[in-house]
Amino acid sequence: MAITRTDNMIAFAKEKLIEYKYYKYLPQKTKNSDIYIVEFPKSGVTWFSSIIANINLIESGSIHRATYYNISQIIPDVQVSRSIIDEPMWDMPKFRFIKSHYGYCPFYNHVIYLVRNPVSVMNSYYGFMAQRQQFSGSLIDFVTNKKYGIQAWKSHVEGWLNKPKSQRMHVLKFEDLRKNTLDAIIELYTNLGVGISSDTANEAIELVSLESMKQNESLYNKHDPLRKLQFVGTGKAAADMDASVRQYIISETKELLDILGYSVDEI
Repeated sequence: MAITRTDNMIAFAKEKLIEYKYYKYLPQKTKNSDIYIVEFPKSGVTWFSSIIANINLIESGSIHRATYYNISQIIPDVQVSRSIIDEPMWDMPKFRFIKSHYGYCPFYNHVIYLVRNPVSVMNSYYGFMAQRQQFSGSLIDFVTNKKYGIQAWKSHVEGWLNKPKSQRMHVLKFEDLRKNTLDAIIELYTNLGVGISSDTANEAIELVSLESMKQNESLYNKHDPLRKLQFVGTGKAAADMDASVRQYIISETKELLDILGYSVDEI
């Protein structure tokens, strides 16, 4: 069957509609080499992004280091601004890293998907939103909330896990990263095709230890006197969560937990 001019016009229109749907997910100027660091909120992206930023800066011989103040300049968040610098602040590697909390996007060609167990996510996210006075209900109210709660987490994770095979994705569990940070980082960079030394990785990891990040945020707060928020957490799991809430989260996410290799005992 011959493809008519009308068929081509319809196909073109459909393509443009898809692009329009996702335009806010993307920088004003996209590059095929861009790597998107994607997470559902409160899965550890600030800590992880700071490691990535410091590795790249150290390997490039830069005097810059990632801080709580400047991390969004070094690894920008596309949800904060679509206006992203054309070239990264490092010489190695040549591509940009861009942070995003968005759900599935077909135009993210290369993705590092950071995932954290949903019990810890819900606990941390609830505390964060309550602190910002953006949610006033109980924890179970939050967990069952369609916008923020466990169904939103499921939709986010399922969307990215079920992406087309043409999109490259490196799934990184927060717990694995926390347990053995050096090995997880070396493995990631190997997958990206970028060689880094263990010395560089260790230096970058030390710069973003929990204590260092707390000091970093304290410095930021000192010079922003009306800011009352604490973003950097304790690094502890939600051990004191009500057992019924915990069980509800686990029962709602059991299939995804199995796919991701989580044992209920470790959550």
